Amino acid sequence: MEAYWYKVCPRCDGQGRLVICKRSDNGALFFHCDECEAAWNTAAEIGDPDKVFMGVDIPATRAGMDDIARHGWTQYAKKPYHK
Repeated sequence: MEAYWYKVCPRCDGQGRLVICKRSDNGALFFHCDECEAAWNTAAEIGDPDKVFMGVDIPATRAGMDDIARHGWTQYAKKPYHK
C-alpha cells in the first residue's frame, strides 16, 4: 500500500516527515513524524506544543489513499512516502 506525508515536522526542525497514519483501535487519522515520533490529530494542531502526543504509543498503520479520501484528508496527502 502506498503511504503519504503532508509536510516536514516542525518539532524536529524538518528532519522528519509527517506521515498520515490510521489508528488501529478507532480508525481515526493523525499525523506522525517518522523521525521524532511527535504526532498531532489535525493539521490545525501541527506545531502546537499543547496538542502534540507521542505517536509511537498509538497502535496504527500508514493510511492508504482510500482511508485518506474517506476522511476528507486528500489535501494533506501531498507526497508519496517511501522509506
